[in-house]
Amino acid sequence: MFLHSRDVMAAFNAQSNLVSELRQAVVQFPREKALRIFQLQSDATPLDPAHADVRPEDIEIMRLDDIETGLNESLGRSEQTLTVLSNLVRATSVRQTIERTRIVSMDAERGSAQLEDGLERSFGQRLIDRRFIRSIDGRLHCIDSHC
Repeated sequence: MFLHSRDVMAAFNAQSNLVSELRQAVVQFPREKALRIFQLQSDATPLDPAHADVRPEDIEIMRLDDIETGLNESLGRSEQTLTVLSNLVRATSVRQTIERTRIVSMDAERGSAQLEDGLERSFGQRLIDRRFIRSIDGRLHCIDSHC
């Protein structure tokens, strides 16, 4: 199999972005789920012995549980894929330079930061003092496990 190092690096970058977004979704989904369950339970019709069947609200709550499980499983598989791609990047001798960068400004509402080289990245709440890899195309990617 013939691999182009740029293709592997592009795949690594895309997977890194996917993992970052999935991490945000895994953190945010339980809050959204709790709000939706509260709303469903507030609006649900009470069960009586004659109609003690499963309500549509109960089915939706079960679906929310399934979605949460799926998000967590997707994150786990995506992190494994990212590790494999990272190994491929190293195996194809793509040069990665590790450097520190400074955050110029943070936008907590958007969950993003403006970096000193002009790039804007979103890493959730914990943004300070992270390690980054600058890829061939000049983009920075956080390599700390908790970005």
